[in-house]
Amino acid sequence: MQQLIGLLERKNLCFRSFNKLCQDFLDDIAKGEAGNLEVFQKRRKGLISVLEQLEFEVSNFLNGMVPDAEIPREVRTKVDLLLREKDSIVKSILDLDLQILAYIDRMKDETIQKLQSLQSGRRTVGAYRSPMDTVEAAEGTKILDHEA
Repeated sequence: MQQLIGLLERKNLCFRSFNKLCQDFLDDIAKGEAGNLEVFQKRRKGLISVLEQLEFEVSNFLNGMVPDAEIPREVRTKVDLLLREKDSIVKSILDLDLQILAYIDRMKDETIQKLQSLQSGRRTVGAYRSPMDTVEAAEGTKILDHEA
């Protein structure tokens, strides 16, 4: 049973690391520093791989247990505590993920607005230059009195 408790403790440690990673990234993007998105995603994938491995080990342990085996009360209490802790951390991670997605969505919208503004500015400049070029091309010469 100590093996199961050890696995659950390692799993919670990994979830806490995952939670801290999300919180740190949220703090960075709240300051407008989203340049480390790839690093964040890479670390996140690594932690997910570790969590999957730990979940596999927990499942193997539980499948290897004798059915109807007597589990001491203190072990049940410890497992229950660890599972509640895990649930709390997972809820925190989900909340952070929603906040991260909201920031990324806002950043995307701001980028789209900037690009649209830039495109509009280019059209305006293009329209300003266009008539002169058209007149000169129609005249066939570039001998117009631009001062007039």
